[in-house]
Amino acid sequence: MNIFDQETVAPERADLASATTSELPGGGLPARDPWAVPRDPAQGEQSTGDARSTDPADGGTGPMTERQRLLHLVAQHILEHGVSGLTLRNLGRAIGTNNRMLLYYFDSKENMVAAALTEAGAWEPRFYGTLVDLVDSDAPLADRLVASWAGISHPANRPYIRLFFEILGLALHEKGRYDEFLQGVGSLWLSQIATEVRAEGVPDPLATELAQEMLAVWRGLQFILVHDEDPEVIERINRRSVEGFCARVAAAAGASPQGGTGTAVPTAEAGC
Repeated sequence: MNIFDQETVAPERADLASATTSELPGGGLPARDPWAVPRDPAQGEQSTGDARSTDPADGGTGPMTERQRLLHLVAQHILEHGVSGLTLRNLGRAIGTNNRMLLYYFDSKENMVAAALTEAGAWEPRFYGTLVDLVDSDAPLADRLVASWAGISHPANRPYIRLFFEILGLALHEKGRYDEFLQGVGSLWLSQIATEVRAEGVPDPLATELAQEMLAVWRGLQFILVHDEDPEVIERINRRSVEGFCARVAAAAGASPQGGTGTAVPTAEAGC
């Protein structure tokens, strides 16, 4: 069986738009689910009682919609079990819904998995929170990069990193199924690192190329990290990589029209 079996029910989409959950296949969400509430898709999403949103737009304090509730459950499931062999039907049974409801809210399994990966990343503030540390600090760039890696490599992030590489492998193998995921891979990190490199006086396109270099190092370190390599060894590798990176940034800034003389090549301790 193709592990990307969509279990597509597109012909029934029109029926879903006017059905209540009690009329949906399987009777909608099971009564045993403490967050389940009746919902009429034609009336828009209803909140799920006291469950709270993880949407940063409302500060994570608003009521959780049914889509958010399902996304939360999907993210929990794939963090624990991965996505290899995943079908919407089996996933629906595992989280207390059905494949048609998952398709209603997410359109496809690929969209659902990509959204769940983002959701899972948002649960661990040390992962994406390092982006804030990279920007909102007056520390030298080298210190900020070292601190960013400390957040990325925190032990709490290991399940997320493993899931990321699993989905990345499937996306590269099944071209056309995860195009949006591939287009977005690393774009946020790349953009932010490039912004900081430009702030050091390096013009584009070199600033972006240098940012890609740093991101590639981190991707490689994440890969060996989830293979249980000694974190202290990886930390030393990162510090040496940051030191060399900052030297190249300083040299590039010195060679640019808006840069300095470029005669001094700083170490990581001196900043860049």
